[in-house]
Amino acid sequence: MPFPPGVGGGLPVGEQQNYEVITADRAIDESNVGNRMLRNMGWQEGLGLGKDGGGIREPVQATAVDDRAGLGSHKRKTADPALEALPGDSYKTIIQKKAIARFREMS
Repeated sequence: MPFPPGVGGGLPVGEQQNYEVITADRAIDESNVGNRMLRNMGWQEGLGLGKDGGGIREPVQATAVDDRAGLGSHKRKTADPALEALPGDSYKTIIQKKAIARFREMS
């Protein structure tokens, strides 16, 4: 299963794949570690968290944030077709094209 956007996986920014979103629509069963921990601390189903039971009753929902990326990442710019390496180009020509493309990226 691919990673969600912004979480590993090696996909460049802007190239996203579909991923499955897991929701907390169904009740957590007795075998869940978090459920067992809460019950050991005195929590009862239907009551809120906290000493008086007035806290939150629903699990905290996770939200996907896909407007950020890792340090140093950037969106790929569309490359100039004239600077693409073509079959038959010499090594020197390919290096020159890459250098020109990097220079244009900086400006």
